[in-house]
Amino acid sequence: MKRLFATLALFLMVCSCGNGPRGLLSQRVQSVELVLHTDRPALIAAATDESFDAEGMLQDLADSNLLALELQCLRSDSSRMAILAEPMTVPVQVVPKEGSVRWVTAEYEGIWWEPRYQWTLREESCDIQAMVIVHNETGQEWNARLVRLRDHRGLQVAKTENHLSIPPGEVVVQWWSSMGVPKTPRLIYGWPAGSRWNAVVPCIMTTPGPLIAEPHNDSDLPRMTGDTLWLPLDGLELREEKTQRPNGYHCRLLLENHREIPVLLRIVVPARLDRGALIESGPDFPVEMYIAPGDTSSLEYRIVYPYAPPSNG
Repeated sequence: MKRLFATLALFLMVCSCGNGPRGLLSQRVQSVELVLHTDRPALIAAATDESFDAEGMLQDLADSNLLALELQCLRSDSSRMAILAEPMTVPVQVVPKEGSVRWVTAEYEGIWWEPRYQWTLREESCDIQAMVIVHNETGQEWNARLVRLRDHRGLQVAKTENHLSIPPGEVVVQWWSSMGVPKTPRLIYGWPAGSRWNAVVPCIMTTPGPLIAEPHNDSDLPRMTGDTLWLPLDGLELREEKTQRPNGYHCRLLLENHREIPVLLRIVVPARLDRGALIESGPDFPVEMYIAPGDTSSLEYRIVYPYAPPSNG
């Protein structure tokens, strides 16, 4: 995953600090480091030297995407910089620092990333391609010498090895790819989506990268557990019918195979459901199901809440 963007041959466009429209952060700093998130503003940092016009930046910076700014400067200049920063409409922190290299760090909105996955599932093989989509709605082009990608937990999942130019719009970059071998499809109650049946295919993968899922979306596929990639089993229609009982539900699951090949399903039922409910099945409840192309099959079972009054039916 550290090889992210390794094949991308985009390099910095070298510009002088005085060129371009004034007031935009991208025209004041070049060769930035970007920390991009999936669900929060970005961090933009640039190293500067003594020739950097910090006073000019504070006097004419009027960037609507800027949320906060930290300016490191010489201790002898810090008081003057703090006075110049007072009229700005965003919080500005001036940090005294010795030495010739200083930093401008900004919290910035309008630029973020998201993962995108494409996969192919065959009878004897499966492969997945992971891509990074960088969204840039700042109206500015950013020339980055380093980009770090973090997930919704704030953990770094990848970083660039080459300079990257990010124009307005979207930049699509290959992230990682992996191949694997599919195993017997599973019919699982309660995972990955809770309170319903899920038809998924486990694939044992070689050198897979990370999968970034929505933090509150438990139905999001694909999923990764260890070296196993879970993909949806397309072409199998599931319809569940429920009849309420005093202590739960009598249920019937209808399965219809719209695929051109037969489906063998291994059925996985959890010991206990959400809120303490149990799935009760009769002696004929199968461990596996075989459904020919175009055929239908069904499962009957009960969802029982142990604390409810007993049912007579």
